Amino acid sequence: MGEKKTATMACTFCRKRKRRCDGQKPCSMCIKYNKADCEYPVDKDRRKWKFDSTYVDYLELKADLMEQLVDELVRENPEKAQLLGFEKLKADLNELQLNSAGNPNNNKVGMSEEFVKNLADEEAIDELVNTKWRVRQKSTNRDITEFYGPISGRQKVDESLEKEDQFIGASTKFDLVSSSAEFRSQLLDNFAKSFARYFLASWQTLDEVRTWEYPSQDVSKQLLMCAIFTYGASFSNHRDLAFTFLQEAEFMTMKASKNINEYVLQAFLILSCFQLGMGLDANSWAYCVMSASMTQYMGLHLMPTMNSTANNTLVPYRGKSSAMFWSIILQDRIITSVLGRGCRIQYFRVQTDFYKPLLRQNNLEEYITEVSFAFHTKLWFIHDKFLGQIYSSKAEFLHASHRLSLIQQGVEALQELQNSLPEDFKLSYVITDTRILTLHLSFSVVYLLLHRAYLKQMPLKVINTMMQQCEISADLIGRLTAQFESNEDIPYFASYLVLTCATFDLFLMTNKDESLRSRSADRLKIYITCLVVIGRYWRRGVRDIQVLSELAKRWKINVPCLEEALSRQTNSFGMSEMPNDQRDANCFMDQFPL
Repeated sequence: MGEKKTATMACTFCRKRKRRCDGQKPCSMCIKYNKADCEYPVDKDRRKWKFDSTYVDYLELKADLMEQLVDELVRENPEKAQLLGFEKLKADLNELQLNSAGNPNNNKVGMSEEFVKNLADEEAIDELVNTKWRVRQKSTNRDITEFYGPISGRQKVDESLEKEDQFIGASTKFDLVSSSAEFRSQLLDNFAKSFARYFLASWQTLDEVRTWEYPSQDVSKQLLMCAIFTYGASFSNHRDLAFTFLQEAEFMTMKASKNINEYVLQAFLILSCFQLGMGLDANSWAYCVMSASMTQYMGLHLMPTMNSTANNTLVPYRGKSSAMFWSIILQDRIITSVLGRGCRIQYFRVQTDFYKPLLRQNNLEEYITEVSFAFHTKLWFIHDKFLGQIYSSKAEFLHASHRLSLIQQGVEALQELQNSLPEDFKLSYVITDTRILTLHLSFSVVYLLLHRAYLKQMPLKVINTMMQQCEISADLIGRLTAQFESNEDIPYFASYLVLTCATFDLFLMTNKDESLRSRSADRLKIYITCLVVIGRYWRRGVRDIQVLSELAKRWKINVPCLEEALSRQTNSFGMSEMPNDQRDANCFMDQFPL
């Protein structure tokens, strides 16, 4: 019998239960008790660090690798290296290498953090990388407490609710039940163009909805039609009708939720998306939570990955339920990114395989919708999986090498997904379809969000990534703006994508190098122009201009085009330009006779 090995450190589970740990990963006790997470709290035990030669060797090797990386970057682009101060960093690395043996914790808050503080405004750095949740309390007619997470980009920003509430109101002049079928058909067309092309579940259901009678005696069908008309009316000549349909949908919500089916689920999805676009965050979050809860209640996250055909062969599961599930997942990831909250359907609970599109072009419109939807859902799922770990409550206990491995794995997953795009989806100057352009913009946004938490840990790589992705994003946003103005095909989450890119360029404007600031200023003009266009249809575009203005003040940056857009924001949103209730009755009846 061999001598039983004794671990030098026990895992967290064995420590709590006072059991002997074998030091494996996972250890035998965690395996025995089915503990999925076997963790070793290395950061807490600092007793042996000053004598641990292995850790010192690791730091020396890391410093050598960083120096090699700096030398390589200097050779590839000497001009950029001089602008960013690589020579100073090389000196700092030498000092770091000399001091690492005496202070093994130096790599956490040492030269890298001091270096990035010399590059940009310190408050902007803290704001950008902060992993803490913020609480904002406001006193208006009622006390309001708002929680914003670490990646929302809106911490401590005062967004005026009073100015927005005056635009929210339902039209009382039109009898929806007797409205013309022609008008309802137009709303369905608007919905197909602005929403269903991005969410496959709605695309697959729309032909069926066109055959339904309005009003319907089936509560779930009536709710879904009201949700669709709510979204479609926001792109019509009578945008105030959106809130009339919204009120009817909210009135039916509790009754419809007693009979859960995929019509109700899809209605909640649409209502959540619409209200997020309109800046009604609390209502949007409530509908998102309800749809996520119903999704798990219906077991859509546990669907089989393969489906048997008539001849007993297995093919990827591509039913409407799969499209419905991944549509819910997509909205869950988008709203939690906008608000900086935790996803309602955690990635580790999902057993349903990704939606598999048919990679053939029988119908070009359907082909683009399917493929862009499939890649969008995978992209935001990867985003949630890695950012969920980077910003988790356990992140402070992660070893620095573990944190670095997370970003490396995340970037590799993004690159693999991007490389797997079909040839006709890969980025080129001939692409004009908003779905493909929005997909590539989402890739850039996820790259930026993945790197932001590492600004202090590896500043040169993160800033270089910021510049590259912001350059790509500015080009995409400029092309999207032209499409938005001509086609009115504006997804509700477009404003968030633009705001994220603008926030990173706003941070680059705090850089002490003049050339970097001027290029960022040029890109900000593109972003703000796009937000103004988005703000004509979605109130969130107006709110995000406010957010950028407040951040610019906090970071002490003067952006003239931002101030100009802010001064015109009350006229940017279409409903603020509309007259009173009596304004439209006659023209409405003339355009759509009963």
